[in-house]
This record gives sequence, structure tokens and C-alpha cells, in this order.
Amino acid sequence: MKIDVSALPKGGMADVSVSGNLAAPTGYFLLNSSVPVRFEGEITREGGVYTLAGKLRADTVSLQCDRCLKPLTLSLGANVREKFSRDTFSGYDDEDVWPFAGGEIDLSDALAVSFLQALPRKVLCREDCKGLCPVCGNDLNLRACGCDRTQADPRLAELTAFFSENKEV
Repeated sequence: MKIDVSALPKGGMADVSVSGNLAAPTGYFLLNSSVPVRFEGEITREGGVYTLAGKLRADTVSLQCDRCLKPLTLSLGANVREKFSRDTFSGYDDEDVWPFAGGEIDLSDALAVSFLQALPRKVLCREDCKGLCPVCGNDLNLRACGCDRTQADPRLAELTAFFSENKEV
């Protein structure tokens, strides 16, 4: 997703509306390989720094529940404010500035970062999801399995044996 900024004068502003697909990053439980997104906002130019501000929307993000692994679809939105510059040093020491060359800015990486930051830390199909049984793998939301899920820490086995032998302690 690229925008042409070659005609934008210093102190100028332009509306930006782009759509496209972001590649799904590895290491996340996204079920689709690419996510259709839409960005609407504006870009302003002050000197050599271009500031992009607006709203990123993704209406169909396919994820898995962190507890029971059921697929679910979410809609995400994120506010975006990113700076771009042709210079490697733009005078913004404490801010992240995305570099670019030529007259076009590729928004893909900056929008992907905003998208990842908008993903929920914990994805649940419902707030009271019981998850999967760690013994047999049964979905505990559908029915109880009856498995003994009380596993003692093996490092405490000697202490457990001591207390079972000495009931008076």
C-alpha cells in the first residue's frame, strides 16, 4: 500500500484512503494468511517529515480462542500516527521515523505494526471459556470429561509422600 507524496508541498496536507491486504505475521494465531485492511486519514508535510494520522480498520480478522482453539472472527480498529522521512536523521531523536526513498511512501510496515498493536493480548471465544482438558483434549465447554486433572508438581513428590505417611504433622 503506497501513497504518492511527490506533489505535496511543505506545510501541505492531503487526504489518504488506501485499502489492501497485510500479510499475516508469523508467530500469531491468525487463521488467514493475509488480512484485508482499510486506512483512512491524512498526511501532512513539515519540512522533510511526513506525518500520517488516521484510522486503520480490519473487519474480518480470523483468530483462535486461546483456551479451546475454536476459530472466531473479530473486527479491529486502531488509531495510527506515524512519521516518515527521506533523511536518516530527521531531528526526531525520541520518536520512531520510518525511512523512505523517492516520491512514494510504502505504508505496509507501519500499518502492520499498528495492526499488531491492536490485536488483543488474550483472545477468547467467550469470557467464561473453560478450554480443553489437558489429559484427554476434550472441549470442556461442550461436556465434562471426568479426567483427574489434579497433577502434583513432581518436585514436591517427596514432600507429598512425607505428609501421606505422617498424617499427624
